[in-house]
Amino acid sequence: MTAKTTSEEKFSFNSSDLAPYQSEYLHGGRLAERWHTQRGHILGNALDATVGIINPYISQADKGGFHLSIFSAQEFCTELILFWMFKKLELPSKAQEAWMSKCSCNIHRPIRSHQDINVAMVCNSFRMINGMAYARASFRISDEREGLFIVEQHGGFRY
Repeated sequence: MTAKTTSEEKFSFNSSDLAPYQSEYLHGGRLAERWHTQRGHILGNALDATVGIINPYISQADKGGFHLSIFSAQEFCTELILFWMFKKLELPSKAQEAWMSKCSCNIHRPIRSHQDINVAMVCNSFRMINGMAYARASFRISDEREGLFIVEQHGGFRY
Protein backbone atom coordinates (compact mmCIF):
# COMPACT_ATOMS: atom_id res chain seq x y z
CA MET A 1 0.00 0.00 0.00
CA THR A 2 1.31 3.44 -0.85
CA ALA A 3 1.30 6.47 1.36
CA LYS A 4 -1.73 8.76 1.31
CA THR A 5 -1.63 11.53 -1.25
CA THR A 6 -2.19 15.15 -0.37
CA SER A 7 -3.69 17.84 -2.54
CA GLU A 8 -0.17 19.02 -3.39
CA GLU A 9 1.08 15.64 -4.62
CA LYS A 10 0.42 14.48 -8.15
CA PHE A 11 -1.17 11.05 -8.44
CA SER A 12 -1.36 9.58 -11.92
CA PHE A 13 -3.70 6.72 -12.76
CA ASN A 14 -5.11 4.84 -15.72
CA SER A 15 -8.22 2.75 -16.36
CA SER A 16 -6.79 -0.41 -14.76
CA ASP A 17 -6.09 1.54 -11.53
CA LEU A 18 -9.64 2.87 -11.56
CA ALA A 19 -11.35 -0.48 -12.33
CA PRO A 20 -11.56 -1.83 -8.73
CA TYR A 21 -13.37 1.35 -7.66
CA GLN A 22 -15.88 1.59 -10.51
CA SER A 23 -19.54 0.77 -10.19
CA GLU A 24 -20.79 -2.13 -12.29
CA TYR A 25 -24.12 -0.32 -12.20
CA LEU A 26 -22.71 2.65 -14.15
CA HIS A 27 -20.50 0.59 -16.46
CA GLY A 28 -22.93 -1.99 -17.75
CA GLY A 29 -25.97 -2.61 -15.55
CA ARG A 30 -27.73 0.71 -16.09
CA LEU A 31 -26.92 0.55 -19.79
CA ALA A 32 -29.03 -2.62 -20.12
CA GLU A 33 -32.07 -0.88 -18.64
CA ARG A 34 -34.64 0.74 -20.83
CA TRP A 35 -37.62 2.81 -19.83
CA HIS A 36 -40.96 3.45 -21.47
CA THR A 37 -43.91 5.74 -20.88
CA GLN A 38 -46.84 3.58 -19.84
CA ARG A 39 -49.50 6.30 -20.07
CA GLY A 40 -50.04 10.01 -19.51
CA HIS A 41 -52.05 13.12 -20.21
CA ILE A 42 -51.56 16.83 -20.81
CA LEU A 43 -53.74 19.58 -19.41
CA GLY A 44 -52.59 23.14 -20.02
CA ASN A 45 -49.05 23.61 -18.75
CA ALA A 46 -49.11 20.29 -16.85
CA LEU A 47 -48.20 16.79 -17.97
CA ASP A 48 -48.72 13.68 -15.86
CA ALA A 49 -47.24 10.36 -16.92
CA THR A 50 -46.48 6.90 -15.63
CA VAL A 51 -43.11 5.40 -16.55
CA GLY A 52 -41.84 1.84 -16.28
CA ILE A 53 -38.36 0.37 -16.40
CA ILE A 54 -37.90 -2.57 -18.76
CA ASN A 55 -35.31 -5.10 -17.62
CA PRO A 56 -34.42 -3.33 -14.33
CA TYR A 57 -30.84 -3.77 -13.15
CA ILE A 58 -30.41 -4.94 -9.56
CA SER A 59 -27.05 -3.80 -8.20
CA GLN A 60 -25.23 -6.32 -6.01
CA ALA A 61 -23.90 -3.38 -3.98
CA ASP A 62 -27.38 -2.03 -3.15
CA LYS A 63 -29.05 -4.10 -0.43
CA GLY A 64 -32.39 -2.41 -1.24
CA GLY A 65 -32.51 -3.94 -4.71
CA PHE A 66 -33.54 -1.82 -7.69
CA HIS A 67 -33.18 1.94 -7.54
CA LEU A 68 -34.03 4.40 -10.29
CA SER A 69 -30.94 6.18 -11.57
CA ILE A 70 -30.91 9.93 -11.94
CA PHE A 71 -29.68 9.34 -15.50
CA SER A 72 -32.85 7.48 -16.48
CA ALA A 73 -34.97 10.10 -14.70
CA GLN A 74 -33.24 12.90 -16.64
CA GLU A 75 -33.80 11.05 -19.91
CA PHE A 76 -37.52 10.53 -19.46
CA CYS A 77 -38.05 14.05 -18.09
CA THR A 78 -36.30 15.45 -21.16
CA GLU A 79 -38.44 13.37 -23.49
CA LEU A 80 -41.63 14.38 -21.70
CA ILE A 81 -40.98 18.15 -21.72
CA LEU A 82 -40.05 17.95 -25.40
CA PHE A 83 -43.21 15.96 -26.13
CA TRP A 84 -45.23 18.63 -24.29
CA MET A 85 -43.58 21.33 -26.43
CA PHE A 86 -44.14 19.43 -29.71
CA LYS A 87 -47.83 18.94 -28.86
CA LYS A 88 -48.21 22.60 -27.83
CA LEU A 89 -46.85 23.64 -31.22
CA GLU A 90 -49.01 20.97 -32.92
CA LEU A 91 -46.00 19.38 -34.59
CA PRO A 92 -46.65 15.93 -36.10
CA SER A 93 -43.25 14.53 -35.03
CA LYS A 94 -39.90 15.48 -33.54
CA ALA A 95 -38.57 18.74 -34.90
CA GLN A 96 -34.84 18.67 -35.65
CA GLU A 97 -32.53 17.86 -32.77
CA ALA A 98 -33.54 18.86 -29.26
CA TRP A 99 -31.40 19.30 -26.16
CA MET A 100 -31.41 19.86 -22.46
CA SER A 101 -29.34 22.93 -21.61
CA LYS A 102 -29.65 22.83 -17.83
CA CYS A 103 -30.78 20.32 -15.23
CA SER A 104 -30.90 20.29 -11.45
CA CYS A 105 -31.89 17.25 -9.42
CA ASN A 106 -32.69 16.69 -5.78
CA ILE A 107 -33.05 13.10 -4.67
CA HIS A 108 -35.04 13.13 -1.46
CA ARG A 109 -35.61 9.36 -1.22
CA PRO A 110 -34.65 6.56 -3.63
CA ILE A 111 -37.28 5.32 -6.05
CA ARG A 112 -37.37 1.55 -5.63
CA SER A 113 -40.32 0.66 -7.88
CA HIS A 114 -39.54 -0.15 -11.49
CA GLN A 115 -43.15 0.04 -12.69
CA ASP A 116 -45.77 2.75 -12.22
CA ILE A 117 -43.27 5.54 -11.54
CA ASN A 118 -45.30 8.76 -11.36
CA VAL A 119 -44.04 11.84 -13.19
CA ALA A 120 -45.81 15.16 -12.63
CA MET A 121 -44.49 18.00 -14.78
CA VAL A 122 -45.35 21.68 -14.81
CA CYS A 123 -44.00 23.89 -17.59
CA ASN A 124 -42.98 27.07 -15.78
CA SER A 125 -42.07 29.02 -18.92
CA PHE A 126 -42.30 28.54 -22.66
CA ARG A 127 -41.19 30.90 -25.38
CA MET A 128 -40.28 30.97 -29.05
CA ILE A 129 -37.53 33.23 -30.36
CA ASN A 130 -36.13 33.31 -33.91
CA GLY A 131 -37.08 29.75 -34.83
CA MET A 132 -36.15 28.31 -31.43
CA ALA A 133 -38.56 26.94 -28.84
CA TYR A 134 -37.46 27.06 -25.17
CA ALA A 135 -39.07 25.65 -22.03
CA ARG A 136 -38.33 25.40 -18.32
CA ALA A 137 -40.17 22.70 -16.40
CA SER A 138 -40.33 21.26 -12.89
CA PHE A 139 -40.84 17.54 -12.32
CA ARG A 140 -41.91 15.57 -9.28
CA ILE A 141 -41.01 11.88 -9.71
CA SER A 142 -42.39 9.46 -7.13
CA ASP A 143 -43.39 5.87 -6.49
CA GLU A 144 -45.74 4.01 -4.16
CA ARG A 145 -42.87 3.41 -1.71
CA GLU A 146 -42.51 7.15 -1.04
CA GLY A 147 -39.46 7.60 -3.29
CA LEU A 148 -39.09 11.20 -4.45
CA PHE A 149 -36.94 13.04 -7.00
CA ILE A 150 -37.40 16.74 -7.79
CA VAL A 151 -35.99 17.72 -11.18
CA GLU A 152 -35.89 21.04 -13.01
CA GLN A 153 -34.92 21.20 -16.67
CA HIS A 154 -34.38 23.85 -19.30
CA GLY A 155 -34.24 22.87 -22.93
CA GLY A 156 -35.39 23.50 -26.42
CA PHE A 157 -35.17 22.83 -30.13
CA ARG A 158 -35.13 24.54 -33.52
CA TYR A 159 -38.45 24.30 -35.35
